[in-house]
Amino acid sequence: GEWKNRSTTSPALFNRCVVDWFGSWSTKAMAEVGREFTMRLDMGDAEAVGGAWGVGAGEQLMTRVEDAFDGVASGGLHQAVVAALVQLHAITKELSEEAGAYASSLSRTFLSPRDYLALINNFVNCVNHRREEIEDEQL
Repeated sequence: GEWKNRSTTSPALFNRCVVDWFGSWSTKAMAEVGREFTMRLDMGDAEAVGGAWGVGAGEQLMTRVEDAFDGVASGGLHQAVVAALVQLHAITKELSEEAGAYASSLSRTFLSPRDYLALINNFVNCVNHRREEIEDEQL
């Protein structure tokens, strides 16, 4: 009855095989997700004051994510943070693919957009935790 239907329609529930259907996201998609998930991140007055966030090698990173910041003053700290998160994920994915290509490699690490979401979540949690610590020290 029901057991047969469930086991044939969802074999991953019973054989511990998980298929990741995310695929890969474009840089623009990752930038938009990063912007949304870091929107409420308190960056102090750094956005208003301005700064040299996109100079040198950073300029290329800022350009990669600027489409996600349409209608927003570009070149700000928020854009720089999102650019750094996108770049961190891209570098990690590239290195894991290179390492997996070696003949001596016994295992392979796959990175997906789920890992990118975890990176953003961990970053936001670390920033918020550190901000709380600093505010407690100032009291």
